[in-house]
Amino acid sequence: MEAILQGNRVRFLSRFCLSQTQVELEFNEIRLRTTDTGTQLVYCHSKEYTYKWNTSLWEVNIINHKQALVNPANFSCPITEPNAFGRETEY
Repeated sequence: MEAILQGNRVRFLSRFCLSQTQVELEFNEIRLRTTDTGTQLVYCHSKEYTYKWNTSLWEVNIINHKQALVNPANFSCPITEPNAFGRETEY
């Protein structure tokens, strides 16, 4: 949390997809949200990378590039309990 408060961005790989036509990577960014009970870790969509085999080029899409590190306007909360169905879903 201290690193985020100091202005450092913390990203993690949230999606990887490999197909016959392309590779897709998505990174999300951890942010902080202040609540009445304290500070909570949340995440925001950050960057998507797509590599297309036929063009040999990476395509980069930046999402939420103007979000604040503390109290972002758009965010998602991490799951609080495991998914019993064996597949990840976003809450």
